[in-house]
Amino acid sequence: MKKQKTGKTAYTKGGITSKILFNEKINLTLFAFDKNQELSTHTSAFPAIIQVLSGKMKITISGKTKILEKNELVY
Repeated sequence: MKKQKTGKTAYTKGGITSKILFNEKINLTLFAFDKNQELSTHTSAFPAIIQVLSGKMKITISGKTKILEKNELVY
């Protein structure tokens, strides 16, 4: 591995916290969202896998909205 950041990502009251975990073959970002927080609409040059570790979230991909709950993932 070239680089690695480790540790826990804690929730920030009223905000979004992120921690980047990566090496030369993959870029992995761990997000912690407080209730009612949103990530702005964006595009990515790479495929994404989203997994909910706790709680639930609403996600919209290509105009289709879905609710993901704990342990569910979407690719």
